[in-house]
Amino acid sequence: MILAVLLLFSYKVSHSQQNNIWCFGAYAGFDFNTSPMTPFTTNGLLGVPAASVADEEGQLLFYTNGDEVYNANHELMPGGGQLIIDPILPAVPYGRYISRTGTAGSSVNSWTSYGATVISPVPGSRQRYYIFSLTPAWLAPYDGRLYYSIINMELDNGLGDVEVANKCVLLDSGLISASNISFTESPLEAIRGAHCNIWLLALKQSQQQGSLLCAYNIAATGIAFPISNSLGFAGMTRFCVSPDRTHIAFSYQSKLYNFDPSTGMITSPGLSLSPDLANMYYNTVGFSADGSKLYLGKTSTFQNNGGIDQFDLNASNIPASRFSLGNGSSGNMRLGPDGKLYLSNQTPNSPFLYGTIQSPNESGLTCNFTPNTPFFAPGSGSGSGLPRFVPTIPYDTATSYYSLTTAACMPLTLQPTDTEGWDYLWNDGSTVDSLVVTQEGIYYVQYFTSPCTYQVDTFEVVIDEVPIPWLGEDTIFCYGDAIHLPLIAPESDILEVLWSTGSTERSITVADSGLYWLQVSIGACTESDTITIGRMQCQCYIGLPNAFTPNGDGVNDLFTPLINSDCPGIDGYVFNVYNRFGHRIYSSFKTEEGWDGTDKGRLAEVGTYFFELTFTNRLTGQRHYKQGDITLIR
Repeated sequence: MILAVLLLFSYKVSHSQQNNIWCFGAYAGFDFNTSPMTPFTTNGLLGVPAASVADEEGQLLFYTNGDEVYNANHELMPGGGQLIIDPILPAVPYGRYISRTGTAGSSVNSWTSYGATVISPVPGSRQRYYIFSLTPAWLAPYDGRLYYSIINMELDNGLGDVEVANKCVLLDSGLISASNISFTESPLEAIRGAHCNIWLLALKQSQQQGSLLCAYNIAATGIAFPISNSLGFAGMTRFCVSPDRTHIAFSYQSKLYNFDPSTGMITSPGLSLSPDLANMYYNTVGFSADGSKLYLGKTSTFQNNGGIDQFDLNASNIPASRFSLGNGSSGNMRLGPDGKLYLSNQTPNSPFLYGTIQSPNESGLTCNFTPNTPFFAPGSGSGSGLPRFVPTIPYDTATSYYSLTTAACMPLTLQPTDTEGWDYLWNDGSTVDSLVVTQEGIYYVQYFTSPCTYQVDTFEVVIDEVPIPWLGEDTIFCYGDAIHLPLIAPESDILEVLWSTGSTERSITVADSGLYWLQVSIGACTESDTITIGRMQCQCYIGLPNAFTPNGDGVNDLFTPLINSDCPGIDGYVFNVYNRFGHRIYSSFKTEEGWDGTDKGRLAEVGTYFFELTFTNRLTGQRHYKQGDITLIR
């Protein structure tokens, strides 16, 4: 029985601001630490792709295009000049612009990468980050090669640098990469899992199953071989996971699936949002902050009806809820920390983004799509390739619970306060979610709960034994007596008492014969006893006639005391008869004998005689004495 649960330490969730700084395109940056956000200029010529990360307070840490990585001072990290340095790849620098002319708003002549890059924290570490880089399709047959490097922010005096032993590590190959500029970048996303982990999501082609969604489990122990989800279609496509991580949508095939962040699996088949792909070609996708709206963007380069369509995910018929926000051309979509949905511009020298959906949670036109916003800071160039979202693991400070557990009987099962956690470890080395104990002592269990709370539960087990009741030997009591049956045990607030009469008091009084029982318990542990009570007549009652007729007719011939047959026993019985002169004419010591009306062998005269009777009740010790007169009649 748990007597008390005391919260020793509360916990505080770390509200991370790691996506508050965007660095992308040609020297372009957005600072979301202000409201509205502030454009700024970087020193990094990122192009496409791009990724950036800030610390938990929203201060820039570094940014990258998958090949070069810049620190918070917008300087190339000492070891960040070429992350992709694999000898198997062609000599053309991966991810770098060939040339750039002019200043703000100038054009970019060409660039060499439409691959993908994602930044992800290393689970279990506050100072280390993965940079994942996917080679583009133009590098065939070396396209679709997935590498990672690890940035350690403790290096270079806190500005960060690449760990030499973890630079350009090949993770996988054969993934799907972007094949032309219309896609701007390859599909590669990282999202938070449900067990202090990160899922890295990428596409792979299978001859038997078409496109596969590969989910790489990134944990504190490393990166596991991917889980493969069959999508039911083939080819290149962008995808996006909803902020609550329960849905994943694909642009080109306009498919919507359920996603399970605890397993990295999707439902199959997905929901088709567009029955006519020939007229509903989408090339970009995004979700509203509350996950209620899905946005798919169409590029007018390929057809006449470009623009953005909104779908209501709470509608009973999601495909039929499609609402067109207007025509136009858009690159990729990214949800900002301010809850707005930003759309990149495919025009290299544009001074602004394609547009902003100001209120993406709202339906229809009230979502307020504003084209040609926001503007870049002076000195910035292209706004292509918005930075990838950085998943954050909201580490909580340790939570600890203490419980004083009083056990009435053993074995006892100890359970953590949260049985939905994982990685349970008890002080005896057990890894089960509950522990069976047989002795007093201190026990504790360490484990994690969602999203990533480290918890320690401590149990102090004290054995409070149930007293064994004793009601005495089976016994018999006299009629008319009330019998008191008590529980003899120390007073206790946790001791529960139940009698066969239904009473829960510590004693009862009974007046009837029968079987009585008493049960005492603490929690599920019980002890009991029974007693059988019988009733008997404890009194002796005397009956004496006032006349008798000793005439030999067999009726009323003897004068004898009548004592009840259930009298429990007689000791010292004496019965005497006297004549009128006081002479004793009869005496007996046996209850079965009586005076036959004679005196020394002769018939006694008719008349009045006197008697006295004495004896003792053997059970009670009560002495009985009777005297009186009797009339002899012939």
